[in-house]
Amino acid sequence: MFGDLGLPSPASQPWLAPREPRHSALIAAAEAMPARLADWGYSVSTDPLVWNRYKDQMRLRPSRGAHPLIWAEAVSADGRFAFRVEKRNHAPYFKIERGDAWLLVEEACVLVQRTTAKEQARRLIAVELPADFIAQHGGVVVENHLNMVRPRPASWRSFAP
Repeated sequence: MFGDLGLPSPASQPWLAPREPRHSALIAAAEAMPARLADWGYSVSTDPLVWNRYKDQMRLRPSRGAHPLIWAEAVSADGRFAFRVEKRNHAPYFKIERGDAWLLVEEACVLVQRTTAKEQARRLIAVELPADFIAQHGGVVVENHLNMVRPRPASWRSFAP
């Protein structure tokens, strides 16, 4: 750690800690910001699919009830979305079974890689999940190495800034 750090109040809020001494000013500026994404009407969630719990529902080809499965590699460091599967244990489609409707994403959102390596030139890697791609496939399933930034329903919004 670099210097003294206090916990946020309440402690359930994000804990920001610098990786390098030069990051301390950036963190202080972020903590001083009066608004958060929720204040602007957005919510952030980790995508729900833990793929290794659903291996039997992963598919190599499109089929009835199967939707594109979006992995972290679909989000490129240059800000482009590309439906692709590069890793050996990944499959491009996911078959929705009874009770799995909660896994289906049917609206456009921003996808943010949840895990990055400190060796990467960019640590915040995000892209828009295009509405036309979702509409073309009737929804997608997003794997949990991605976070989704989505607009909250209007009834939840309280624009404070």
